[in-house]
Amino acid sequence: MPQKSTTQHETAAKQRPCLAHALRLLTRRALSDQALQQELAQAAYAPEDIEAAMVQIRAWGYINDERLGESVVAAAVRQKKGPAWLRQQLGKRHVPTSIASRCVDALQGDAQTLAQEVLLRRFGAAKLADARTALRAMRLLQRRGFDGSTIRQALQTVRQNGPGPADELDLDEP
Repeated sequence: MPQKSTTQHETAAKQRPCLAHALRLLTRRALSDQALQQELAQAAYAPEDIEAAMVQIRAWGYINDERLGESVVAAAVRQKKGPAWLRQQLGKRHVPTSIASRCVDALQGDAQTLAQEVLLRRFGAAKLADARTALRAMRLLQRRGFDGSTIRQALQTVRQNGPGPADELDLDEP
């Protein structure tokens, strides 16, 4: 009997470093379930220790792929990034495909508005009448992760609506 309790203590002692390592990783950056498991596996913890740590972390609510996806969507909106950028970031963070699809769909509705805001802030409606400037604007939006149809629609809308609030400011006057 004493041998069994010694084994239980040894198991608990092995699990604690794995759990402590997982908590340190989570304090640095929000991670998906899969990403945290990969980090712990790379640190050479035993699979059963990793699973025990993951069960405890999930029970505490410290890891939530839905919440991670929502925070990446919020960052995309804040940074005025498009759906392709968001999809790439969610893939890098190992967010499950079903959650990533819902997040991209949520941003897709705002993509047109975000693209228009980028165009107005960066170029202004008057400058977008120039073909060369319009091409620069299109490349910028493409790098930010917007698709071709969203870019064309945003460019057309900004051109049609004329000067917006950003165009009315004259920054050259003292």
